[in-house]
Amino acid sequence: MTGLDSNGKPIPGYNDRFADKDFRENKADAVFRVRAIGNKSIANLVNNHQGKLISIPQAEAMKIKQPAFESAIIPQGAYRGNYPVPNTNLSTVAISRLLLTNDQVDANIIRKLIQTIYENRQEIANEIPLDNAEVKPLISSISPPKENSGVDIFLHPGAAAFYDKDKPSFIQEYADYIGLLLTIFLLAFQWIRQLKLWIEKSKKDEADEYIKSAISLMKAGQYQIGDRQRKLDKTFDEAAKSLIDERISQESFRTFNEAYKNTKEAIERDKQIAQQAIEKIQRENAAKYIKIVVKLLRYGQQNQSTIVQQKLDTILEQVVSDLVLENISQESFRTFIEAYKATRDSIESKNQSLN
Repeated sequence: MTGLDSNGKPIPGYNDRFADKDFRENKADAVFRVRAIGNKSIANLVNNHQGKLISIPQAEAMKIKQPAFESAIIPQGAYRGNYPVPNTNLSTVAISRLLLTNDQVDANIIRKLIQTIYENRQEIANEIPLDNAEVKPLISSISPPKENSGVDIFLHPGAAAFYDKDKPSFIQEYADYIGLLLTIFLLAFQWIRQLKLWIEKSKKDEADEYIKSAISLMKAGQYQIGDRQRKLDKTFDEAAKSLIDERISQESFRTFNEAYKNTKEAIERDKQIAQQAIEKIQRENAAKYIKIVVKLLRYGQQNQSTIVQQKLDTILEQVVSDLVLENISQESFRTFIEAYKATRDSIESKNQSLN
């Protein structure tokens, strides 16, 4: 290998010109160059001095120890077209060239420098001498440093400002995703709102059923008073359970409770009216029996006492039966018994006087 002594160390002052001379004179077996593809020195060795391009396919393995190495391809015909040299694409190793600057340099200066290079590539290529023409194609490949280049050097703020000038903002870059998320959010919000309205309507409908049921029991005639009260209490229990299970709202239950109270008061009033009607009938029945007993008393004074006593006992049986059937009250029954005793005593007195 040219440029290295017997111990593998670089020879001071040894350059490409000496290396080419040693290769031409068969003093060196191989020459290794880091040059742009199409380099004239390499082309001369290959085309005029029986040089042969050797493939280096282990670039990825070499990158383990030298992270700056990159895998590259020497394209077929890069150094001669007819017949092509090389005659097929060859794997090799490449290294990117970096433009370095001190981090103390003003960011605006670096940004302007990068801008000038990018905006004047053609002018730069035109100024390259003809004997270095193979370098011209490299101008078109100028690009920002790769993040995974393996070189632990930070991007200068001025260079970053230039490279990011056309970079879209976060909202612009992810506008489609943000729009999609916003659409999903709005749809979800609308769905939740509709669900809430549906739940509220469902609660209101259930509460309305309880209210209607309570109000319907307010009207007399559909059920007996006792049945109305039982149905009202059952409706209240169901509404209270629905409130606990959150099937109706507190507000709806308060509205139902007002209807419940009004219906209960109406039933109580109907009970009082019914009770008054019953008491009136009981008094009328008692008065009827007492009137009959009074007539028997007068009749017994003028006729046979045995017949009067039989009629009196028959009336007593009827009164007892009405008492059981609650057609007369206990108080009215006691009043009747007083009249009955008085009539019976009068008849017995008459019998004793006749004897």
